[in-house]
Amino acid sequence: MQIVLVNVAPDTNRGACALTWASLDLVFRAFPRASVAIVPIAVTPPDAAPFRHTLRRYPNVEILPPLFDGEGKRPFALVSRLARSLFEVFRLDRERRNRNPTLEWIRNCDLAVSVGGVTFETYGGTLRDDARLVIRLLPLLAAQRIAVPSVLVGAQVGPFRTWMGSRLFRRIATKAAAVFPRDHVSASEVQRVGTHGRSILMPDSALALEVPRTGAGELFERRRLDASARTLALVISSALRADERSDFHVTLFVHVARRLVALGLVTQIVIVIQADEDRAISTDLAQTLQLDPRFVIDDDLDPFELSNVYGACRMVLSSRLHAVLLALLAGVPAISLAPEVTFKERAVLGLLGLESLCVPTKTGPDRAAEICLGIALEEDQNRRAVETAVCMAREQLKEVPRHLSKAVLDPHRG
Repeated sequence: MQIVLVNVAPDTNRGACALTWASLDLVFRAFPRASVAIVPIAVTPPDAAPFRHTLRRYPNVEILPPLFDGEGKRPFALVSRLARSLFEVFRLDRERRNRNPTLEWIRNCDLAVSVGGVTFETYGGTLRDDARLVIRLLPLLAAQRIAVPSVLVGAQVGPFRTWMGSRLFRRIATKAAAVFPRDHVSASEVQRVGTHGRSILMPDSALALEVPRTGAGELFERRRLDASARTLALVISSALRADERSDFHVTLFVHVARRLVALGLVTQIVIVIQADEDRAISTDLAQTLQLDPRFVIDDDLDPFELSNVYGACRMVLSSRLHAVLLALLAGVPAISLAPEVTFKERAVLGLLGLESLCVPTKTGPDRAAEICLGIALEEDQNRRAVETAVCMAREQLKEVPRHLSKAVLDPHRG
């Protein structure tokens, strides 16, 4: 059995790494002895060790070259390179060897799986948005070109504000063996383009992870932090709305954190850097809160280690969705202080019945602080709600391996 996992982001964003691990776990539950390769998305500048955590946990997974890499080229060169990539995809032949190692792996595949958390949209309504969607769909187009079954796990879908984007996703969705949208908004968008009953609503795939509870005592001790303190973890994102300045976002976090400290609900604050791109804004947050560097956790932690750090806290406040989900896996109420760049935070938490943990930044500092205080004061009730939601999500996600197997074994799939 040969399987390809596509649209995989590097481990520099540990939320993306959690989605990669969850997708690999689902694949191996369906096919324990499968040969699996990853087709990454290209990032500029390239990371020196983009899959350092994933390869440690899955040493036998092969890393293939991306089907498109812009390498910082100018627009004309990018269009030319994309056209060449599309030409190679549409020339792919099941019976003929291919010089491109990624297309050759796909040619010999039994199944192509799009990793959880991938966003399919043309929200901006421009040709550039269409091009980005095409790049994202290249591996799936290649697989479907030669009748290799495909499955989209944990997809965030829409909105499509271009004719081409809508038609292109419809082509992919209608030919897929199954599409698993991760929220009601995405499910509605999938149904709108039409998938002939192959759309199955599922929670975010990261919730399929079984995190070993090892604790964070060693990390706290190494950093001279108080493991017994009522700790608040702050995870701030640099991905903001166009109309939301980073200093406003920092001020919002500071205001809420100080209110929680003032009321004695937390006695220690740590800042966790979950994605490398958030290092600058996290530093600004630490300086504004006047925190010593030992309270800024910038260790290169994998998703399990991060979940254990969050599990050692009384509360997590984050504008990174998957910091919230990793905290939920540890049984800790986590508040999504969401910039709402897209609908994902409210939609994902709403599907879990935890929409009350989503506090949009648009509410402003005072109202956001008031809501967060209310959540903190109902800690026991929220912990029970989190435990119930995670258990129910895991039960639903247990169905995914069965559908993966069915996609391969269905004699009528072509």
